[in-house]
Amino acid sequence: MYSVAIFESSENTNGAVQFIKMLLDDQIQNSVSPFIPLKTSSFDKIADSLNLKGKQIENIKNLVNEASVVEFDNNSLWNSIIDEVGAYFNNEITTEELLKSIENKYTLYYNEIK
Repeated sequence: MYSVAIFESSENTNGAVQFIKMLLDDQIQNSVSPFIPLKTSSFDKIADSLNLKGKQIENIKNLVNEASVVEFDNNSLWNSIIDEVGAYFNNEITTEELLKSIENKYTLYYNEIK
């Protein structure tokens, strides 16, 4: 769900490396969260603690192992909604206009990705 990277131009690469190492630490990876952990050993521990059964575990592992596309949202929808919200808070549009605009933008976005 989230991506982490260190930019070449980063002023604090040491801190960035430490942050990534922290995310991959067993304590973080072994904690139950809404995300599938990056480490298979951590997934196995979490699966045990959640009482997942053989077929459930197999299905989740197959889902992860067979994934072939990583989708990155370019945030165009989110940015356009933020612009509308800004107009609302500047009293340039009404609540109804804001909601209708967001609905229209989402509908257009959804139809484009279908």
